[in-house]
Amino acid sequence: MLKDTRFEELTLLNNGWLNGKGKALDNDKAKRFSECFYSFYDDSLPLPYLYPTAEGGLQAEWLIKDWDISLEIELTNLSAELHALNLQSDEEKELNLNLAEHNDWQELNEMLEGFNTI
Repeated sequence: MLKDTRFEELTLLNNGWLNGKGKALDNDKAKRFSECFYSFYDDSLPLPYLYPTAEGGLQAEWLIKDWDISLEIELTNLSAELHALNLQSDEEKELNLNLAEHNDWQELNEMLEGFNTI
């Protein structure tokens, strides 16, 4: 699923990784996210590109057909905000999720699948 090496790279970042700023990921919370991802993300969907945020969270990004999709993940409570922009029509979609909940992963999976069929 998520490239294990990429995820491991992100957990190795120290405080100050971003030009002296940038908070390191909390390894326990990052591991919890990873476990949820492996358990609930539909492996038939494209894998996201994964980036650290300056605040110590994660950002997942996809490009599915005409849709540019980003998911900002707050690791402390696994809350997430999805923003999707259709690059052709400028249509936007937003969704707030609790990635500690299986149902919210299902909603995320369904939305991502929907971008494949739009």
